Amino acid sequence: MSWGKMIAGFVGAAAAGVVAWRASKRRGLSHPGELPGYMWAAVMGKSLAVLGARGVGKTHLYKFLTSGSISPDYSQTTIGIKMSPRRFKLDTLNISIKEGMDVSGDEAAHAQWKELVGSADIVCYLMRADLILNNDVATKKRVKADINAIHVWLEEREKRGRRQDFFIVGTHCDYVDGYTSSTDDRHGDFVDIFNKHQSVRDVFFDAGGREMVKLALGSMETTQGTEDITLQIFKQVK
Repeated sequence: MSWGKMIAGFVGAAAAGVVAWRASKRRGLSHPGELPGYMWAAVMGKSLAVLGARGVGKTHLYKFLTSGSISPDYSQTTIGIKMSPRRFKLDTLNISIKEGMDVSGDEAAHAQWKELVGSADIVCYLMRADLILNNDVATKKRVKADINAIHVWLEEREKRGRRQDFFIVGTHCDYVDGYTSSTDDRHGDFVDIFNKHQSVRDVFFDAGGREMVKLALGSMETTQGTEDITLQIFKQVK
């Protein structure tokens, strides 16, 4: 499916977003293309689908990826918003964002989610880690429905010979007691606690098992926190 067709399919009642991005690491391999003199690894030209309910941080992440800044005001996306291209560097990653679309997170639009999953190389599902750890009933119900559906779509894609990277991204961790960022030496302890929580284990089970999922945890309250989550995702991409 062409990028133009993908964009056309998002406008209206779509419930997810997709951006095409290119990322690379300096690892002693020279990429023959753009920016001669830089050392590149072949993590290039991937498309990224960002899924999740309203209020989990999709629009926030899109604004950061396409502008480098975060909004001080919270707002939910109710209509499709076209995002601008941007090229930037985070740590050892050089990232180029092509144009994308951020759209609302209504549960009723799983058909559009399925289309995105079928087209993307990387699928990120954002959920509120604080509510999952607090056993919020409504959040657990919604996450279960979403993850079950995504798992089926990923299996369908794998049967066609292409396995995707699937990330569960836990946001709002700053509302969790004991949270430390990935730059803190104690972050591993927080990840261990998160992984062992029964509600989180249920999410992994619905996704097909812990080995099928890559994890990123953090807070997007600040620009630094948003950079941290972005790096956690991109550095795990094959």
